[in-house]
Amino acid sequence: MLRRPALAFLLGVAAGMYIKSRSGGAGFRLDPGALQKELMRRWLVKKYGAERARRILEVYDVHYQELASDGREEKEVMAFHLDTARRGLALYWAVREELGGKADPVEVVHELMWEVFMRAPSKVMGSLMGRARDPFSGFVKGMRWTNTYIFPEPYWRRADREEEGCLGMDYTGCFYYDYLKERGAPELTPARDGQGKLGRRLSGKLLQERG
Repeated sequence: MLRRPALAFLLGVAAGMYIKSRSGGAGFRLDPGALQKELMRRWLVKKYGAERARRILEVYDVHYQELASDGREEKEVMAFHLDTARRGLALYWAVREELGGKADPVEVVHELMWEVFMRAPSKVMGSLMGRARDPFSGFVKGMRWTNTYIFPEPYWRRADREEEGCLGMDYTGCFYYDYLKERGAPELTPARDGQGKLGRRLSGKLLQERG
């Protein structure tokens, strides 16, 4: 049992952080922003066609540059989260402006994030954990490490809920919600579509009821 689950979104961010951490090296440098944009472009082309995808990304670039020049800076893991929040919001605004009433921009962004950034990590995680002797214990340890180092306080505020056979977390604060609310888009925060899909994928593998 997961309370207020945001696991799909957490996995997507964790995957992005891995890419970010591997950037650079002698004679080679991977630009995570460019990679994210290319993955988004491919999804948008498949969904809406090359011309509309091009227009969406042109508007996205304008909004992202505006957000990136706001003077705010963060360090280490929070620098990644800040950049991710800016990119997600820029995409949201771009989709809303380009598609208008033809599509729900919140749903478009959530679907894109799931398909491009979350589907593969969740599949790998489910497969690996499903082969473990005690999948649930491994999952709990992994989530606690992730919460401590990837989603640190005070940017995230939560209380663990200890109940037999389940992992519970009650969130009272979230960096992404705070950032998006300040900019008038709190509706973008929940990864609604990803929650259901990831829960179905991992059920029976990670979330084992006990007792």
